[in-house]
Amino acid sequence: MANSDFTWYWDNDGVWTPYGDEHQAIIESARLSGDPQAHLPIGNSVYLIDFHESVQESPVGNRRRISRRANGNNNVMVAASENTLWFWRDDDGMKPYDTAMSQRLTQARLEGDVEVYLEIRETLYQLDLARNLQINMHTNFARDIGEKELYHRVVFLGAQSCTRIAHHLVQNNNPSVRNDDAASPDVNINTWSPPTQPSLNLQVWDFVGREALYSYQSIFFTPQTLFVIAWCLDETSDLGTNGSKQPDDQALDRNIRDRVQFWIDVIEERVPSAAAILPIACMTDKSSSLPEPEIRRRCKRLQGQLKSRRSSIQFCDDPDNPVVRVSLSSDLSNVVGGMDMLQEIMLASLIEHAMPLSQVDVTLRETIRTRKMSGVKIVDTASLNADDAALTQMAHSGEILYIPSLPHPFSGWIVLDLPWFYRLSGSTLRRNWQALVGDGRRRQGRGDPPSFAGATPENCPVLHEDDGNMLLQSSLDASDYSPELHGELGGGNLLRFVTAVLVHFAVIVPVDVDAENPSATGQRDGKVLTTSPAYMPLIGITNPNTCFINAGLYFVPCLLEDSVRGDSNLADYRNATGSTNTFVAQKVQFQDGVPKSMMHTIISNLLRDILRATRGNAVSVKMVYCWCSILRIKFSMTTNDGQQVALDVCSQVVEPQQGGNQVTSYLCTNAHVVKGDGARYIWQAGYGLVCKTIQNAMIGYRDLAYSREAFCHECLISDGIHGAPSWKWAELENALKDEKMPSLRCPAGHTILESLSEKQELNQRRAVVLIGLYDPSKRKGRIQRLGSGIVVDAAKGLIVTAARNVMMIEGSERFGQNYDGILGAKVVVGVLPENGGEAVFRFFAKIRATDPALSASNVCHVDACVLKISSKFENDVRGNGDKCADEIEIVGRRAVQGLVQIPNETKWEVEDPVRIYGYEQEEGAYINRGLSEVCGPIVQYREEEPRAGQPHTFQPLKTVVVRAAANPGFLGGPCINEEGKLIGILSCADPDEKSRSCVVPLQEWLPLVRSVP
Repeated sequence: MANSDFTWYWDNDGVWTPYGDEHQAIIESARLSGDPQAHLPIGNSVYLIDFHESVQESPVGNRRRISRRANGNNNVMVAASENTLWFWRDDDGMKPYDTAMSQRLTQARLEGDVEVYLEIRETLYQLDLARNLQINMHTNFARDIGEKELYHRVVFLGAQSCTRIAHHLVQNNNPSVRNDDAASPDVNINTWSPPTQPSLNLQVWDFVGREALYSYQSIFFTPQTLFVIAWCLDETSDLGTNGSKQPDDQALDRNIRDRVQFWIDVIEERVPSAAAILPIACMTDKSSSLPEPEIRRRCKRLQGQLKSRRSSIQFCDDPDNPVVRVSLSSDLSNVVGGMDMLQEIMLASLIEHAMPLSQVDVTLRETIRTRKMSGVKIVDTASLNADDAALTQMAHSGEILYIPSLPHPFSGWIVLDLPWFYRLSGSTLRRNWQALVGDGRRRQGRGDPPSFAGATPENCPVLHEDDGNMLLQSSLDASDYSPELHGELGGGNLLRFVTAVLVHFAVIVPVDVDAENPSATGQRDGKVLTTSPAYMPLIGITNPNTCFINAGLYFVPCLLEDSVRGDSNLADYRNATGSTNTFVAQKVQFQDGVPKSMMHTIISNLLRDILRATRGNAVSVKMVYCWCSILRIKFSMTTNDGQQVALDVCSQVVEPQQGGNQVTSYLCTNAHVVKGDGARYIWQAGYGLVCKTIQNAMIGYRDLAYSREAFCHECLISDGIHGAPSWKWAELENALKDEKMPSLRCPAGHTILESLSEKQELNQRRAVVLIGLYDPSKRKGRIQRLGSGIVVDAAKGLIVTAARNVMMIEGSERFGQNYDGILGAKVVVGVLPENGGEAVFRFFAKIRATDPALSASNVCHVDACVLKISSKFENDVRGNGDKCADEIEIVGRRAVQGLVQIPNETKWEVEDPVRIYGYEQEEGAYINRGLSEVCGPIVQYREEEPRAGQPHTFQPLKTVVVRAAANPGFLGGPCINEEGKLIGILSCADPDEKSRSCVVPLQEWLPLVRSVP
């Protein structure tokens, strides 16, 4: 043969037949010569081979297909998606071929052809499918080509107006939409075929804007999806203050957080590799009346809030109009504008994120599609003889639902009919489920379901297993499900499979699981459940080998009723407590707002913890009320001496006041003793259980920054949640746990339990110092660089700060030079005065110890240095510190009088809450002398090896990572745990994530301190 690597075939009535050796040589020779045709003598006739059209033509005009295939590759094992596109590399990037060309190339690939000839603009091109090249037959210039598939699915989420937009998209009109119960699970699934080249067929899933069902809807999210999130500008039109059209930016940010960022959080947790997310702004006559500059400003603020997200979020190229806007009529019945732009952006996003074509076994794909058409809803992997990778790829494309992490045997079950499964599994999530259960029980001759701690469906949606199965069976009977097609995959096993899926995704939460089997619900911390760290922590079962489906009671978080969120006048606190008997409160402050799913998580864990903690113990629960933002529980306890204690615990989300100065949100949890000796038994009688469960729930949120404080009842009533004085929660918690606890006083002097001293907090703050690199040779602006530090030895006058505050530790210029190489420079130290207020400059200090690697290896491993106070000013210096050099300096032992220090701690754990103190600075000449702090948990510990051959660099060997931003001026400031002990100093922002900070642990720099005499 002319080429032993390839063989030419002709289509012999559906059978590919190879040419003989002589004809192989003629065809291959013509192809290599660049001829558009070849002539084959066959008998007394000459047949024409047309490379351009890939056909063989007889003298009488009969045409048959021809194909050039690589030897050993005649068995085609790949299947094309209906949304397969071919691309060629232009000077500006990859561009798609038109539909006809894409279809021809796909057909050639499926048939094993390695070459296709196309005429494009009167130029003949050879497309080499083996090498993925497009070759100009006249110039031999080659360009890359590639085969990709667009994502099969577009999902609409967010505002209810997205339903009208989705309908208009798929039907190009404005049909009426069913006005179903807003919390009933439903989905509209249609096909979108945009009138463009290339032609496509995409699934459009519209979840009808029902965000309460987010955990349930996320079951059907897949990586190969374009998510469109509708943001309703109408909701922001009423956020103005004092009648202004411009809204309170804090209120606007909260709206963006609740309506858009919330969905992005859900998407990122369920499918971290999501193709793209497209936020759109929906407008009606109400918001369209806003001035155009104001609409643009709000859309730009949306863009600014979302730019830091991990996902690929799509915006328009126009910097003045970054968000696609779609206009609707005031009654939301008609789409009146913006659809052309929306379709254009959606198509561009789909093409941009097209992925290399996935190779799927033809037999598997065709088998699945055939079974779908025959009415099969669910199959077992054993019947398909397919590997996990192929099934996972089909699940990613949205063609099947496959969850291999489920318990056996359900890990091998595959859902083929997704719309059917959506409606079946959602039958337990309807608002009227309690009426349906009541009717079913009456028909079966059963009484009312037993209550859980006095809870009713109206105030705590808890579903019994039998009732859930009854709802599922009723929905199954009403569907087109055929039992004879499913065998062992039907009946009770099918109901158990549905339950397994719902529990796995925390749509329903098993409450009465085996308390002695910790693996059944995750980790155990005493009697309190903890969750695995994740942004949106799943409360469901994580151990695939656990037989959790035998639980008899399930909590349904998405059925919690809405409620009015708390406000600053604390009317709900008065109503909940009734009297001013012993009352304490915890306030958890969230820097970025309370996560929308927080109360779902807390209530789910708490119901389970209540059953565990009260089983066989003296504590019992008399009543449970819970809503989306409020939880109220009444506990009862019998003490060892027979005393009865009744406790009322209320936990409530409190949002900032609109237009006020307070920007943070709170979760307030109070305890009121209704009966008995509350001061002694508040913690044991149930308040400790609630507080511990809340703490464990917060730990489960990966990106959550928060702090905890304590309040008293009188302060909350008189000053409100935003004005009441607070003190450290750890101190109150320790006092509540103390069995000998006498009476206590809050910082305002109100009697609660025993007075908690503020001395520890004051000492912590006074131990933090303001550090400045001081150049006395300058007339103005003598302080060249500012940072923070901490007193570590008050008797010796030793201070530790970040080395970068007083020298360069990165870059060859002045690397490792004390005082940054400034001749005659000093370090000026500011401290908080004894009577409070801003820091004053009081000392000069000298550098006494730095990382030995600076001089030994020309690198920095420890971003810390030890300063020793050399003199004290006769008078404190305020302002910008320029007059420090003019003060008389006192030296000797008198120079270090008045310094305070805090204890050290070398032991800590990931998830421990900490605080970082520092003097935050802004650009400009002004020096801020006010101390501030940031809070957050420890999220990571890193150990790294030195990197050889990289001089003049900072190479930390041990780092503690804290979920708190490293504000300018904080560098060198102390990191302190909840017990008020020093565990390290702040080095820099985390290079991997700017919202986190890197702390140098105490054990890294403590040897430097000990080396200074």
